[in-house]
Amino acid sequence: MNTHTIIGLCATPCIVGLGAFYRYKKISWMPFGTGFGIDSPDGRYRAHAADYVDESFWGLKTRFYGFEVTECDTGDTIAKHETPRVASQKTEDSDVDFYSEVVVTWASDSRRVRVEFRGQILWEYDIAHAA
Repeated sequence: MNTHTIIGLCATPCIVGLGAFYRYKKISWMPFGTGFGIDSPDGRYRAHAADYVDESFWGLKTRFYGFEVTECDTGDTIAKHETPRVASQKTEDSDVDFYSEVVVTWASDSRRVRVEFRGQILWEYDIAHAA
């Protein structure tokens, strides 16, 4: 083996490794999302709704919605739900759609929360059954 072959055999795994490390660092903070929270009428709970985008190591982008109910006093999560992930290209328009068209509704007794998007129920949770 000549010197160039040895250098090539050593350099190739290093270059591939650095590329993989760069890609990993680029997506390690995924999934990324933005959302909002709505307090229950009695102030004990908060329902969070968020729009997320995730990207795999190989570049496949997926999108999903996440919902969560927490206790306001302790911050403990009572319930959590994610919609199935679908392949998607996230755009700024999609954020506008989510925020302008998602509706989070609490029952007057704060025991049930419903999340709707464009008239479709995405998640409904009955806190009374959690206790």
